[in-house]
Amino acid sequence: MSSSLVFVKEKLFFNVASDSRLLAYDKIIRLTKLDVEPKEFMHEFSMAIEVINLAQREAEKNLASAIQEITIEVGDLSGVEAEAFESALELLVKDSILENATISIIKTSGKGKCNTCNCEFEMNHRMAVCPKCLCFPSEISGGEEFRVVSLMLE
Repeated sequence: MSSSLVFVKEKLFFNVASDSRLLAYDKIIRLTKLDVEPKEFMHEFSMAIEVINLAQREAEKNLASAIQEITIEVGDLSGVEAEAFESALELLVKDSILENATISIIKTSGKGKCNTCNCEFEMNHRMAVCPKCLCFPSEISGGEEFRVVSLMLE
């Protein structure tokens, strides 16, 4: 079998069709039976469903029979908790195109720039302040990403 690498590099926006909602409810019902609290990371569940749907669409578009690997970028300032997203994805991939895929999640830090002292600094949350002058950043230039970076198709 031959493999091909597809670069997706697109931001994901929550736009779930009715069939996806049924899938989500079905999985949540199963999780409830396993004493997992899905309400604690419901947002991440919807994002995981959208990633699975995107992978399915890309596989169909490229006539792929399987996905070997998927790489997802999650920024610290994206509003998505990377650990909760990873847990949700692990629970939802069963019986999907991603069931046997290697899933790589790249966490990216936010980068802020302070116009008061012209310092550039790393931000791990939105309320981070400049380490030099303690002002809030005037610009944020990273860490807001949530996207599928690549898919390895088979």
